[in-house]
Amino acid sequence: MERIQVAKDFHSGELECPCCKGLVYDQRMIDLLQIMRDIMGIPFVIRSYYRCRIYNDKLLNSSNNSQHLMGKAADISTAGWSGNQKWELISCAVRYRLSIGLYKNHIHLDNRVGSPNIWYGSY
Repeated sequence: MERIQVAKDFHSGELECPCCKGLVYDQRMIDLLQIMRDIMGIPFVIRSYYRCRIYNDKLLNSSNNSQHLMGKAADISTAGWSGNQKWELISCAVRYRLSIGLYKNHIHLDNRVGSPNIWYGSY
């Protein structure tokens, strides 16, 4: 599949499902990721964005109604980030009313319908 530039710093190849290469994405979510990246001034490595049902169901502890299934979620790697950089991303996410999941090596962000949530993940 040809890579499509979906924002200044993001292309379809980093958003697609790793098992089937399918892609569904929410442009508002992509626009918010770009805004946050511009504010922070550092690259984001997206560990997971869109997931097809088959791939999602294979993942340990994945939600049956994961926002990844709808292309509304991004897991941003925080490997090598300082504590200040992590808090800056969290602060941006709060400002833009995104849901936030805090994990050891990544931060999950999504723009689900309704009130945003925040949680601490165990993996």
